Amino acid sequence: MRRPHHVRWALDGPLSGPFCQRARTGWPVFRPTAVSRRRCLPLYHGRYPARSGLPELGHAARPRRLVREHSPHPQGDRRRPRLCQPVGKAFPTQRTIAKNRQYGRRLPMKFTIDWLKEHLDTDASVQQIVDTLTMTGTEVEQVQDQAAVLADFTVCEVISAEKHPNADRLKVCLVNTGEGDPVRVVCGAPNAKTGMKGVFAAAGTYIPGTDFVLQKGVIRGEESNGMLCSERELMLSDDHDGIIELPADAPVGQKYVDYANISNVLIEVEITPNRGDCVSVRGIARELAAAGLGTLKDIDIPAFEATAPSPLAPLEHRFAQDEPRAIRTFAARVIQNVKNGPSPDWLQKHLLDVGLRPINAIVDVTNYISLGWGRPLHAYDVDRLTGQPFLRNGHKGETFEALDGKRHELDETMCVIADESGAICLGGIMGGVSTGCTQDTTSVLLESATWDPMLIAKAGRKTGIVSDARFRLERSVDPALTLPGLDRATALLLDMCGGEACQTIVSGHEEIPEIVIDFPWSEVKRLTGLSLSKAEIR
Repeated sequence: MRRPHHVRWALDGPLSGPFCQRARTGWPVFRPTAVSRRRCLPLYHGRYPARSGLPELGHAARPRRLVREHSPHPQGDRRRPRLCQPVGKAFPTQRTIAKNRQYGRRLPMKFTIDWLKEHLDTDASVQQIVDTLTMTGTEVEQVQDQAAVLADFTVCEVISAEKHPNADRLKVCLVNTGEGDPVRVVCGAPNAKTGMKGVFAAAGTYIPGTDFVLQKGVIRGEESNGMLCSERELMLSDDHDGIIELPADAPVGQKYVDYANISNVLIEVEITPNRGDCVSVRGIARELAAAGLGTLKDIDIPAFEATAPSPLAPLEHRFAQDEPRAIRTFAARVIQNVKNGPSPDWLQKHLLDVGLRPINAIVDVTNYISLGWGRPLHAYDVDRLTGQPFLRNGHKGETFEALDGKRHELDETMCVIADESGAICLGGIMGGVSTGCTQDTTSVLLESATWDPMLIAKAGRKTGIVSDARFRLERSVDPALTLPGLDRATALLLDMCGGEACQTIVSGHEEIPEIVIDFPWSEVKRLTGLSLSKAEIR
């Protein structure tokens, strides 16, 4: 007799293995990585779907014990982020960042408290900042304390540094850590020498820059009980040519975070597609200031002269009449006779704190303006251009080698910046290898453009490219920042690299409407229940 579909099996014992295998996909999974959080809500509330052989559990039934205890708070199922001591790695390593980009995982918006206070005048604590962001609807993903990450590193003194008996480029160092007997450390740094002060990591310490836990070992027959660290291993900069050298008066045994006064905190927030105003440190500061947690600072653009005529004409738009046009406004400026090199320490620190690797001054400035001010920029090496650049859509079957090292296929819906050799940049998403800036760049073209957010999102999905520029531009950044962002980047580059700024070239124009919202005075009392005078409301 065939069993009706609404009748459950009656089993005397536990479910069989094959049955569990067949039924597995229907069960709710207690992992947001497997299914969406919304689909997990029934499990969070202790409500399971009806299952054959489990008559005591139905859609409306409640098990004996809840997975998560009931909270009387109306938002009890939403955990409020708290400042906590991180366990294991806290700051993302370059390997983690590369893997996230490889598999298309978008990194959340990141900023440090030090960077935030460059834009916001506030005495609020980290917890107050987190609570205020949550109150305004900006979801805080994680709070990471850099001092806690580097808490196990101490100031040390190298008592002796002798050549390794079995290796030409290694040294066997006797290190005074300030506690107990000196320890032996095998070190490969060329600047390791007797009498120097440095930063020591004992066995068992997590090294954030290289993402591993240090272990005791034997290197070429010599025992090593720790490490003398470089700035890269502590994620303070990208320098790994030698170990950190501290002044002679550095106290041996003191924690390095106390000696160097490291107390920065990194906050990660998730930005929804409708909050393009919060994709920068400046935007976060404006949001907090509007919520009453401080005052937004006025930061003027340093004065500079840009009187030299531009060697390039405004970019021509070569679009067919029926083709979609992603470009709205394209502004650019050539800076000649620059001396490219490493960016200043303060700029490198800002980038490293949020997980970006410093490249050179030109590239670092574009990243700084993008992260700090929400204005994505791109830099081209003028000497590597072939003829006059122009704007067009991609061709069917055309390929483009991007800065991520991959060759991507273009189509007729994607806007590109091209020269006589072909596409040199996928507009609003990523530049190309052929015109990228290097240490030898002496003439740079800075681009600041506004794009159609929908077309940028479509092109990004088709190519699979995940970039900081795409993340911001598909959320519609403020078009009023197009020229100020270009001017701010120009001023920074002139200060770091020297050179001569040429006049701005602009093609296309986007009208920026002035929106006036009528708000009756009577609505204040109706919405808030407060009786306020007009002076108080103002």
